[in-house]
Amino acid sequence: SEPKSMGNVINTAEDEFTPFLASDNKALYFSTKGHAGFGENDIFVSRRLDETWTKWSEPVNLGPTINSSGWDGYFTIPASGDFAYLCSQNDSFGEEDIFRIKLPEATKPEAVAIVSGSVLNSVTSKPMAANVFANAFGEKSDSIKIDYSPITGDFKMILPLKKKFVLYAKAAGFLSINESLDLSKETKYREIKRNIYLMPIEAGQKAQLKEVVFQQSSYELLPASFQELDKMVEMMKENMAIEIHLDGHTDNQGDWNQNIKLSENRVTEVKKYMVSKGIAAKRITTKAWGGSKALFSNESEATRMKNRRVEFTIKKK
Repeated sequence: SEPKSMGNVINTAEDEFTPFLASDNKALYFSTKGHAGFGENDIFVSRRLDETWTKWSEPVNLGPTINSSGWDGYFTIPASGDFAYLCSQNDSFGEEDIFRIKLPEATKPEAVAIVSGSVLNSVTSKPMAANVFANAFGEKSDSIKIDYSPITGDFKMILPLKKKFVLYAKAAGFLSINESLDLSKETKYREIKRNIYLMPIEAGQKAQLKEVVFQQSSYELLPASFQELDKMVEMMKENMAIEIHLDGHTDNQGDWNQNIKLSENRVTEVKKYMVSKGIAAKRITTKAWGGSKALFSNESEATRMKNRRVEFTIKKK
């Protein structure tokens, strides 16, 4: 795109050199003698304040531990964020040497997670080319898209912490089985391996709507469900001959008949949502199972939660 100046908070009448944007997509490290420093060229950090890329915090000198009386630049940080690499004339064997330093906390960028994996056919388990997406819950602006090819290896993306994401993939003729990734309580750099599965859009294929969730003991759909249901709607609009069947399940806690009724209300609510988005009601059938088809033990809340689910089966294509 047309280059845009990043503004006079960062830029000066002198030369600015060696800009490096950290993995958090916010911290910008650069070398200049246009701001007050300790020598010929010092390294500074400024942090992006909004999405315009023209509003930045006042540059902060990284201090005399990093900067010298000579020329310092080419400051780079791997995603792990513990160490940095730079070029400096100070204590060098020649004109300019490469140094590695441990970063003080105040100088570090925000911690991130690197997520990598493969996109696999859910039937054959073979890798397949696809577009891979990461969506933060309720934040469309945080959608990340990358291309994945099994020829070049794993997909890899950098995600900010303190958020919950849904990972999914897109390929013609397939429906993504979403993977949830909760980074909301993470505070330190992590490397995470996750595979994403694509299900062929064929009669008989069955999967769980993992991100469809309800209020406790209620059939009210929570907003976190809409993203996955909207993908189902999109798939059915792109494949007008498809009909699906929805199965509703609960855990085994409480009255049997009430659980049957609750699971019935939940799949009905899912169907209502999809119909409200333009899918003909006759293309969706439902059945309630209550707690009769548990996938896991009902001995703990963690496993009971997995038994409370909505599954779909492609009936016709």
